[in-house]
Amino acid sequence: MATIGGNNLTIGDIVRRSKPDGTLAIIGEVLSQNNGMADDVRWVEADLPQGHMSTVRTSLPTFSTINPNGTATPTKSTTAQVMEPVEYITAMSDVHDLVLRYGGDISSKRASEAVAFAEGGKQTIADRLVNGNGATTPGQINGILTRYDSTSDTHGRNVILGGGSGSDMMSIIMCEWGPGKVYGIYPKGSKGGLEINDWGKRISEPSSTTRQVMYTEEWLWGFGLAVDDWRSVVRIANIDKSLLVAGTGADLFDKLIQGAHCLPQGAGNGRAIYMNRTTRMMLDIQARNDVQAGAGLKFENVGGMMVETFRGIPINLEDKLTESESAIS
Repeated sequence: MATIGGNNLTIGDIVRRSKPDGTLAIIGEVLSQNNGMADDVRWVEADLPQGHMSTVRTSLPTFSTINPNGTATPTKSTTAQVMEPVEYITAMSDVHDLVLRYGGDISSKRASEAVAFAEGGKQTIADRLVNGNGATTPGQINGILTRYDSTSDTHGRNVILGGGSGSDMMSIIMCEWGPGKVYGIYPKGSKGGLEINDWGKRISEPSSTTRQVMYTEEWLWGFGLAVDDWRSVVRIANIDKSLLVAGTGADLFDKLIQGAHCLPQGAGNGRAIYMNRTTRMMLDIQARNDVQAGAGLKFENVGGMMVETFRGIPINLEDKLTESESAIS
């Protein structure tokens, strides 16, 4: 038997969102998250509606010693291309006309529900950027943790191990966002970002003999992730949560120093560090004495918001970095 109101707003939902006088209550958005990667990613229009051709140089021309009257051999550089796919996510909102009319103010009820849809879409994007895995879930893009999952791959030197083992591992991600480095893509010809199609008031046909008056919205987002320069991403993996909280785990500053030296040389303005709440808290605890001494960690005012930085790189909260990763090698 289908669950009543499982996928559609009901009058009961409206009542639970209303004050005693019938007006909509201010909803505490306790399910909202901090998704630093989704906030920071630089977006570039893809080459195609279904993907983007990422091109990297794989070898340089070869120079050799030449003596008088000697000859030179023609040489060249080589490149390789990788097709980065686009993933589409969607959600539909169908609300019965009489449900929206209950208590009046139809537009406010629809706007209130739209807040939840926008947050849900953003959290899905954030999850894909971090954890997406096209091998296990067809149609998904590959996120950072899926791409940087071994120290023996081509980009293995940018995977730094934190010394832990087991299943309560955590990771820190360092990125340098920008074209030619690591960036987000959106389908060619699209306007980019979250697309909202308001189909308005329409007649729904649940069966061949029944009709409903519904308000319908379609939420659609096409996106992908391209890594042109694998050096622009560093993953600090195998950070043991239990040991870290106990004060005997990884030296986070030591690992961040190693990670900073893995990034391309130069002060890229698209650099950022991403941690979950536990790792960021423990960084604060480890840094307490250093801050008092005026050492590495400092507080900068960026865009009117106080954020932490390490060697000038902002440290942002990313709730999609979990506390239950499996150890990698």
